[in-house]
Amino acid sequence: MSTRSGCKYQKSQMANIAEQNQAIGANTVEQNQAIRANTVEQNQAVGAVAELLRLLVQREEQAEERCRREEERRRGEEDERRRAEEERRQREDERRRAEEQERRQREEEHRRAEEQERRQHEEERRRAKEQERRQREEERRRAEEEERRQREEERRRIEVAERERMEAVFAEERREQRRILETILEAQAPNIEAYLTTFERMMSAHEVDKEKWAFKLAPNLSGKAQLAYAAMDSDDAKDYEQVKETILLRYNINTETYRQRFRTTKKQEDWSYRDLIVRLQDLSRK
Repeated sequence: MSTRSGCKYQKSQMANIAEQNQAIGANTVEQNQAIRANTVEQNQAVGAVAELLRLLVQREEQAEERCRREEERRRGEEDERRRAEEERRQREDERRRAEEQERRQREEEHRRAEEQERRQHEEERRRAKEQERRQREEERRRAEEEERRQREEERRRIEVAERERMEAVFAEERREQRRILETILEAQAPNIEAYLTTFERMMSAHEVDKEKWAFKLAPNLSGKAQLAYAAMDSDDAKDYEQVKETILLRYNINTETYRQRFRTTKKQEDWSYRDLIVRLQDLSRK
């Protein structure tokens, strides 16, 4: 009994399970159908959403494209504006530089004009000062020249007066010397050596330049002495020693003559020993 009950229970359980399975299958089919329907609807919705998203993306892309184009246009306008601004700035800078250059040129020209004017004024002042200095220098030079001329004229007057006085003195001395020489020549004509010695002492006493001795001696010569002088060369006749030697040779007086006199000279009664010594010294020098 229990076994049958158990079988029935199992059968009923199996029937229930079958029914449940059928129900589950029916539900599953329905669910699948619903799911498929839902899936279709979802797919349609997804497709609509996808289309909508595509449209939205397209619109977004279009909007982005428009924004990009607008941005590019704006950037282009900005670049154009910047280029225009840069060009304006460049033109402004060029204009400013041109104005600055022109201003500098005007200032430089003005400065040059002022400098030129200043230099002209300085040159005029310098010329005026130079002219004034030259005038003062010319006046001073004229005054000095006048003073120098006056001093020179005064000096010439003094020199002329002194020369006239000296010429008068020399003329008087020459006359006195000529008179003395003539006296000596007349008194001691035979002794030419004494005459020349006296002449030399007179020339030395009067401090006559030796170069003039021959000139002063010539007019006072006579006889053989004058002939000897006249026979001399013009250049030799200017040298007193040459004239003296020539005259003494004309009188046959030479070195040997003095040597013999030195050897033969003895003390005379009217000579002192001092006179003898002087005589011998004089002969030794000759």
